[in-house]
Amino acid sequence: MKKVLILPIILLIFSACRAPGSPIAVTRVLAVPTAVLPTPTSSENLVEVTRVVGTAEPTATPAPCTPLPEGMRLTISMAEQDRTVLLAVTGLLPEDKPIVLLNGRSSAYSKEMTRAVGPDGRLQETLYLGEAEGDNWTGQIIHQRGAACFEFTFPLATE
Repeated sequence: MKKVLILPIILLIFSACRAPGSPIAVTRVLAVPTAVLPTPTSSENLVEVTRVVGTAEPTATPAPCTPLPEGMRLTISMAEQDRTVLLAVTGLLPEDKPIVLLNGRSSAYSKEMTRAVGPDGRLQETLYLGEAEGDNWTGQIIHQRGAACFEFTFPLATE
């Protein structure tokens, strides 16, 4: 126990003996950099590495379904090509850039419109359904006033 108390007392005495404001000696050790030369290798051991750096594309997230606003109409009809439907929306706000989400059995299709809806408020989009995606589909049109949800079974019934 005595030995444990002696060390702090000695340190206290040394710190008290030092005059306030007196400099403290500091010793610096400087290291001299040395060059490391590469070791020679044969060209047979070289490996070529290709790295592609890019940014991930954002994916659209489904929104809560809202009823179609008054004056808005959404229709899905058969297109002329195989496994393709025509999506038509009227009553959108001018300058709206809606997002179309479509989900099949194993994949999802999303498309953000790059051009704004014109003054007539109309959007037409041809959607290819894919060969192995099944016949039951769900989708959304996300627009400025909400998210219109829809379902359909392919092939569409002719009226």
